[in-house]
Amino acid sequence: MLNPITNNRTYLINYAMVWLLIIGAHFAVLHWYYLLSIRFSLADSFLFNTFFAFLGISLWYVVRYNKTNSKFFSLFTSHAVSSLLLIGFWLITGYVILKYAISDSTYLSFLDRSFPWRIVSGIFYYAAFILIYYVIIYYNDIQEKIKQEAHLNTLLKEIELSALKNQINPHFLFNSLNSISSLTMSSPQKAQEMIIQLSDYLRYSLSNNDRQIATL
Repeated sequence: MLNPITNNRTYLINYAMVWLLIIGAHFAVLHWYYLLSIRFSLADSFLFNTFFAFLGISLWYVVRYNKTNSKFFSLFTSHAVSSLLLIGFWLITGYVILKYAISDSTYLSFLDRSFPWRIVSGIFYYAAFILIYYVIIYYNDIQEKIKQEAHLNTLLKEIELSALKNQINPHFLFNSLNSISSLTMSSPQKAQEMIIQLSDYLRYSLSNNDRQIATL
């Protein structure tokens, strides 16, 4: 299964809009609550959130890999390790970029002090991604099962109609042909009429069965 975000234009647009809202909220907190300048607030909120938005897309493959893992401890360990690596990479990369790009001592001091709550936000982001991806997989699995059941029901109806047709037609044909056979000597004209009627009936019966199958 392909990544549902990158493989669906609507999902991708909504995904970008959500992250724009998160960036805006982050910027507002930094600028009006922590009183950072517009430039520093924008750089901080844009870098950290945009970076995690890209990293979050890759978490789909972590979830897909662990989909068949039914053991809780193994699943927990796998996500604990992947979250540690991803959040660590996210924080270290963001810190290195901002420390080299910004030389303001006030902001750098804030950057160091903000490390704990950035870890918490990273854990929250990771958990949100994992939860959403598992919900998507669960929903897709249900839809696939519904399609399979509908297909099986259609096949079952076709088999039932075919079995019914095979059960009834031989007896009907046997009786009809016997009647026609007895009329060929005594009343050839009536025998010919019965053959025409039998032909029309069989043609109608076959076409009607086809229509019934098509509407199932």
